Amino acid sequence: MTIGMIHHSITPLGIANVIIDNPSKKNAMSFDMWKQLLDVVGQLSENQAIRVIVIQGYGVEAFCSGADISQFSEVRTESNSARFDELTRLTTQQISQSAKPTIAAIRGYCLGGGLNLALSCDIRISASDAKFSLPPARLGIAYPGYALTNLVNVVGEQAAKYLLFSARRISASNALQIGLVTSVVDVDSFAAEVEGLACDIAVNSPLSIKAAKVGLGLLGGSNDQLDDPKFVGLVEKCYTSEDYKEGTAAFQEKREPNFKGT
Repeated sequence: MTIGMIHHSITPLGIANVIIDNPSKKNAMSFDMWKQLLDVVGQLSENQAIRVIVIQGYGVEAFCSGADISQFSEVRTESNSARFDELTRLTTQQISQSAKPTIAAIRGYCLGGGLNLALSCDIRISASDAKFSLPPARLGIAYPGYALTNLVNVVGEQAAKYLLFSARRISASNALQIGLVTSVVDVDSFAAEVEGLACDIAVNSPLSIKAAKVGLGLLGGSNDQLDDPKFVGLVEKCYTSEDYKEGTAAFQEKREPNFKGT
């Protein structure tokens, strides 16, 4: 019996397309799939050829409908629920802390753990047919603390309370209003928009993007720590890089730059 899988492909431009593939369960994530996603994102994050990671669901019905509820009696029992929550925490942390920019390309259902997964991505692009919900209150489970932090950082406390207390499904347009997604695109042009955005990111300087991602991460913390040595080092590296020379030369010569990430 197929229990779902995570697979990926890489384009010549260095765009890694990661697919959540479990269509019979609206791309719900099994325990093994969380482990696969952790490994895949880790490998892609270490691959110097990768410029951007795009995460999406197989087909058009769902991005990810959350954790596979049929496994709850096995993996979310009183004795091992902490193990499951730790795995999802590590996986979403792997995504959010990846040096590579990440995009969640959302079509159809984006529910529960699937929404938490999307929140870990840097940018969330939604098709107009997307539906979002956080149903822990319907299942009698608690939303983990790290996931609460991700949610509040993106949508604020009031919207977080609305989603968690009501467990209501909201539309893509509502998700845009509360800042849950970056943009909403018509279904017919969704794939082209995702590809275009990924390409626009992929041709830019990886060093600049990495510095921006680290800096923004520090700025979003409890303290403004932009004097962190890691961030300062990344900024300095940009100005001494070949990418910096190439970028300024290309601008002066009115041509497209060819960044190498060095």
